[in-house]
Amino acid sequence: MSKVVYSDRHLTDNGWVTGTERWDDGTLKLVNPPSDTAMTVRYSVPMHRPPYITTQWKTDRDEYLQELVQKFGELPNDLKIVENTAGDN
Repeated sequence: MSKVVYSDRHLTDNGWVTGTERWDDGTLKLVNPPSDTAMTVRYSVPMHRPPYITTQWKTDRDEYLQELVQKFGELPNDLKIVENTAGDN
């Protein structure tokens, strides 16, 4: 069974949505970010290291971003278990 190498998640007006994903079998599922994306994070699973999350992009509209974070969380529910979280890029 294939495992994810990385998965992008986008925080939008409707909550967190899955974006582009790459799998270890070479499969790439390209998904354009929604137009209302306020922040994009990437969940990465490198070989021989623990998974981690990095912020790929976020809006400069701080109040808007904070509203969405309060409503939907800093991370999607399925990624909250990842403890080794890197800072902003």
